[in-house]
Amino acid sequence: MLKNFLKRSITFIFGISFVVLLVFYLPYHRFLAMGVFISLLCLLAEIEMSRMLHGKVKPISVLSSAIPAVSIYNPEYTEITVALLVVLALLTEIKRGEKDGFSSSNSSISKSIFTIAYPAYLASFTTRFISLENVDSYCIFLLLLAVFTNDTFAYIFGVLFGKNN
Repeated sequence: MLKNFLKRSITFIFGISFVVLLVFYLPYHRFLAMGVFISLLCLLAEIEMSRMLHGKVKPISVLSSAIPAVSIYNPEYTEITVALLVVLALLTEIKRGEKDGFSSSNSSISKSIFTIAYPAYLASFTTRFISLENVDSYCIFLLLLAVFTNDTFAYIFGVLFGKNN
């Protein structure tokens, strides 16, 4: 328990420091460095989510990590990209389901759509926010500080007052 708490605390400290560096010292091209960082974090989250749900890294997970990058390029294409990825997941399941008689298709499709929506699509809202014209460094810092703080304190309260304590 103490080891996990220490890891979370170190992640919080380094995460906030890195966000400060990206937001206040690299605010060029509408915070492009921050958007790239979010996209890379999304790729790591997609890989982890795919391993948790499917037991392996599925190509749809790697492809869906491009959603935040698409929203940096042009936010209007974000929903189109998500829709295309969902269609690709469905087509992939049709091809795979023919082999096993569609016995696990509902579960597989649900996992694939969840993998597309949860890390990547939600991260695209942050990249859309930082690409707005009137957003300055302080707004972005406060948004990400709130996210880091919420995550850290949710973990602390879960450890202290959770079901298994």
